[in-house]
Amino acid sequence: MMTVAEGRVLSRLLLVGMVVLLAACSVPLSSIHPLDLEEIPQNPHAFVDPQHGDQPLLESIEQQRLADTLRSRHYLPWHSPGPLQTTQRPFWAIDWINDHPVYGATLCPLPPDRRRALVALSQQQTYPSRHQPAIMLRHCSARALPTHAPLFNNPQRPGRGFPFDQLQHAALFAGTPVLITHQSSDRAWVFVESSQLFMAGFRRMRLLAVNKGIRSNRIETLPLVGVVEDDHGVFRCGQAAALSPVAPAWCLPLLCSKSQPTTATLLIAVADENASR
Repeated sequence: MMTVAEGRVLSRLLLVGMVVLLAACSVPLSSIHPLDLEEIPQNPHAFVDPQHGDQPLLESIEQQRLADTLRSRHYLPWHSPGPLQTTQRPFWAIDWINDHPVYGATLCPLPPDRRRALVALSQQQTYPSRHQPAIMLRHCSARALPTHAPLFNNPQRPGRGFPFDQLQHAALFAGTPVLITHQSSDRAWVFVESSQLFMAGFRRMRLLAVNKGIRSNRIETLPLVGVVEDDHGVFRCGQAAALSPVAPAWCLPLLCSKSQPTTATLLIAVADENASR
């Protein structure tokens, strides 16, 4: 009679033999060619009506109306008398860390003293404590709390822990008009509000420059240029190093166009010694 140990060994041998046989019968992936690539045109123009494919999707009047709406919304933070109406629950993260289990970078529960320190640093009770138009100096992200340290939900649940930092908000591009409406208790962080994706959050003060009204009037009269492709550079006049990496949807004021169709002189914020533009 076969022992239990011998039965386990035999089962493993049979399993290995089946895997080898199946692998020997499989077809090499390099020889498989999906029929869709042959039967369905891979050029998107094949699905465009040749008689009407060159017509604009929007009439010129509608294009201008949408462009005016974009411009108004882009500079809205510089003209708002108070916090933007689109900023919903600016301190939602305080409710989150107070009411739910929260985990730090070590995937250990956030200590109570650290939680109390973040709440005190945010000064929720004094919001809004500032009202100051400003402009972003560099591409950066906004944080739900005044800290660079990540915070996670329960790491034992799929898709809830690392690397899903719950404090990470959307990115802000350099040159984006923002409104400073609050500051942390140590004054190192400010709460900025933007009409870009209706995004708001904490950002280090050194990444912004205070906007002066006389200069904002000049900026707002210039046409806006929108970036639609990657792999382009923005350079300061007379310098070789790029100021910022270019990303689609980045909007900057246009000073003048060059003779080359892909080159233009743009206006971008650079801080002086007083961190004002």
